[in-house]
Amino acid sequence: MYFNGQLAIDPSQETLVEKVRPTKAFGRMLYYLTAGGLSDREEQETFTAVAILQELNMALRSMGVTNIVRLTKDQYDFYFDEQGLEDDLKDAMEQFHMETDYYESELFEALYLVVEHADQEMTYLIEIEIDRLHPPDVYPITITVNGTANDFAQQPGESTDSLRQRMEPVFRAQDAYEQFQRQKEAHFSHFISRLNQAVATYIKCDDVRQTLDTRVIRPQEPVDRPEQLQERHTGADTPPLFHGYHGFDAFFLYAWMWSSMSFHHNIHYHDVSVVDE
Repeated sequence: MYFNGQLAIDPSQETLVEKVRPTKAFGRMLYYLTAGGLSDREEQETFTAVAILQELNMALRSMGVTNIVRLTKDQYDFYFDEQGLEDDLKDAMEQFHMETDYYESELFEALYLVVEHADQEMTYLIEIEIDRLHPPDVYPITITVNGTANDFAQQPGESTDSLRQRMEPVFRAQDAYEQFQRQKEAHFSHFISRLNQAVATYIKCDDVRQTLDTRVIRPQEPVDRPEQLQERHTGADTPPLFHGYHGFDAFFLYAWMWSSMSFHHNIHYHDVSVVDE
């Protein structure tokens, strides 16, 4: 079990709506015959890369989120922490500001940011996607948060059997399981609400859409050791929680064991999404 939340953000600013010329021959013919009347349209945001990242930086730091994992501009990794450095968000943002000129900042297509944070209850991996060009019905900023329970973070040198024994009390009865789920859902929901408020403080928004989801992984094969997670990391397009960022497998292994333990203890799920790898 892990927890997923999403904020889709529509910032308050001028937005340019442009026609999109088709790339295929038949579409191009219709485009010219109808003077573009049948063409799709896309919105073009007027914010610059530096400006929007500065606002997000302030919003994240106001919550104590200071660890950056990745910063990508137009498919180019500007910053990628492969060593597990801490408190590096400010330095990465300042470096981006210094090395990005106005022309680059104004004409970017997409920014991608991954940061991590932890409190006493949960560890969070936060993915931020910023698309300057996007369809009219899609908001340009999407913040996706995945949270894992610190109760079952695998300790250094801890065996999988030991981890499984620590998880057993949650599965001893349906009531115990549901109490655990409610407690973690409430904590995660509070974090998402705080993040929503922080973003609204530093980014003027016309609208924010918020969704919350509790998820259980159903792997194709049982997972009972950390090495199996490494085999499932498939590359740059893998969602952040499944990417294998430095040190995160220790917080995530229990989630791969969850469905198997639920089955063996006859646990019935309520209000969850079952996802594959």
